[in-house]
Amino acid sequence: MTTGRGLLLTWAAALVIASPAASLKRFDEWMPDITPAERQWAQSCTREQIERLSNPVEADQLPKSLEDVGSPIEFYSVRGHQCALNSTWYFGLAVRDPTKLLIYLVGGGACFNGATCCPGGNETAIYIQDLPDINQVALVSCLPTLQFDLSGLFGIFDDRTDNAVANYSVLLVPYCTGDVHLGNVSVEYQATNGSTCTVQHQGSSNTGLAMDFAFDLFKDTVTELVVAGGSAGGYGVPAHGAKFLNALQTERPDDRIKTTFLVDAAAGVVAVAPSWQVTEKGVTTEVLAPTDDFPDFTGFIEPGVPVLGGLVPTTQSSLNESTEALRLFRERVALAFPQDLLMLEVSSTEDNSQIFFTVATAQGILEDPECDPANCSLAYPRLIEPILESSAQRVPNYEALLFNGTRHELARRAEWYTTSGVIIDGDGSRQNRSAAAWFNEAVTRELDEASTSSPSATSSPTTTASPSDAPSPSSPPGASPGATSGPPSEAPEQNTASPSPSGTVIPEPEQSDPEQSDPEQSDPEQSDPVCFPADARVTTADGRHRRMDELQVGDRVLVGPGKAETVFMFSHQHREARSTMVHIDTEHAAIELSAGHYLPIRGRLLAAQAVRVGDLITTANGSVEHVVRSFLVQKDGLFHPHTPSGRIVVNGVVATTYTSAVKPRLARVLLWIPMMLHHFGVSNPVENWFLRDNGWIAQYVPKGAAVGPCV
Repeated sequence: MTTGRGLLLTWAAALVIASPAASLKRFDEWMPDITPAERQWAQSCTREQIERLSNPVEADQLPKSLEDVGSPIEFYSVRGHQCALNSTWYFGLAVRDPTKLLIYLVGGGACFNGATCCPGGNETAIYIQDLPDINQVALVSCLPTLQFDLSGLFGIFDDRTDNAVANYSVLLVPYCTGDVHLGNVSVEYQATNGSTCTVQHQGSSNTGLAMDFAFDLFKDTVTELVVAGGSAGGYGVPAHGAKFLNALQTERPDDRIKTTFLVDAAAGVVAVAPSWQVTEKGVTTEVLAPTDDFPDFTGFIEPGVPVLGGLVPTTQSSLNESTEALRLFRERVALAFPQDLLMLEVSSTEDNSQIFFTVATAQGILEDPECDPANCSLAYPRLIEPILESSAQRVPNYEALLFNGTRHELARRAEWYTTSGVIIDGDGSRQNRSAAAWFNEAVTRELDEASTSSPSATSSPTTTASPSDAPSPSSPPGASPGATSGPPSEAPEQNTASPSPSGTVIPEPEQSDPEQSDPEQSDPEQSDPVCFPADARVTTADGRHRRMDELQVGDRVLVGPGKAETVFMFSHQHREARSTMVHIDTEHAAIELSAGHYLPIRGRLLAAQAVRVGDLITTANGSVEHVVRSFLVQKDGLFHPHTPSGRIVVNGVVATTYTSAVKPRLARVLLWIPMMLHHFGVSNPVENWFLRDNGWIAQYVPKGAAVGPCV
């Protein structure tokens, strides 16, 4: 079995840029349609971010409100918070919807002795010791739409119509401390070659700082919370998530916070390193309630002897005992929030990385005599299904998804949308679901005051056994795997169906492509006529501002920097109408328009509903600004003016007169006749044939898509 970083998929594996100049060169490669103004902005932004990240601030100098957060994803470095070997640590925040927050704890291995923690000599590090260079981080911070793509983050980070958290604000918590986000101590290790190294196991401190920062910003607005993590990050989710949710409930005791925890590829068939001192300092002591042996605990969850035994392992502990303790800790967290929290877990049946750390910690920490390399590697495949089932039976607000294969981490990968597995929940029905659909259903569930059951369960236990009374896996780690009804294989991307445990083929739901979807069909609530509201403002050729409901055919309006054209036609003029529109904010401007109305962005036309935080929008003076947030609003009036170029400046933003009602290039051809009639001073007898009030031509011509070509 191969060791080392090859087993660990760092969150920034795709970042290979070494300097600001190289960053801008790659920027041009990724954005071939970049304008000179956009490139100038990228240069300025990158230099500013490098300067800022090169000078860590004090914690009390971090932004105090959401309005103070800068770039679409802003990274922060703070004095006193570093990686394992004292290099710079930072975290990032992307502000989107202030009522919805996704907190993601990044993984990256772990270390627990000199052989695994110290670099150099004959040692091979099995954890991420340093984060990407600040030049690379500056590029990620400044790129308008590729922040997460360039960070190796896909899956739940994708801007897809079938991703329930696509528009969530995101707190990204990188990891480089070797302690699964739980340590708060400096430890000196001695390597096998005699050298020593001091490792900053500060994962709890680093993650706690980022989450406290997010709490202060979102505590008054957040109503939907997702705390997720993969690999090492998954082990930090229960403790840090519990602390965050408890603080929210304390701050707002009368409010319900719909919360989902997602633990990815962190099943707990491992041992906790004593050197991390998780029962002496850090988030564990802030979550667990005090006991006679641990009077300094300050938390709210009764730990119980099995939990403490697993968190303070000895060389006499077995892998089974450690696994049971970690499972029970996770279960106690879920049971502490029976109404607001749904605990989710996802793993593969033969996860190579989890198997590697099962063997490494059982031998290196527990010195379990029954766990030699030959049989200990069977412990994870043997235990994974029973331990997930056991948690599902004991905890009503818990579900797991188990899929075949060796893949390590799924939620942050593109395969999140093409992989199916068996749902393990309290009712034992063993449904077959795609991972993304299962997660989306959990996140969008309705809270029930009286119910603590998970959304896919048809029934659940009304009482649960005390975790301390629960059976532990009885067979030794080396036992042969039993014959169980395993989950289906990972579905290849071209598959549209997956087998159920019984072999029945269950069709998967079709996954929509935001690049090809019809905005009006993808969201029925946004199927109103494609227009501007009555209070939208245009700028006339003489510099005056005029409301849209005051605009008339023949008025000359700005269509771009220093350019004015004549309005030759309206395809909608409804003063009394009321409809749902998309509100889009940039740093200094705001525009409201129907979901299917196109904006020119990145050399393409994007329907308003397809515009994402970070997109660059052109303003009336030719400068570009980032989209900082978007949301739906109810507006009065429906007005759709047309200009010869198909451009119009609305509320200081360069927009178009094209919509998804008709393909833009075809619309330009169709509009040529009324435009010419107006040009020659002829009244327009054919206006109603085209786009006005669902005219008959508009009913039969091809509709546009969420993303269209520039015309």
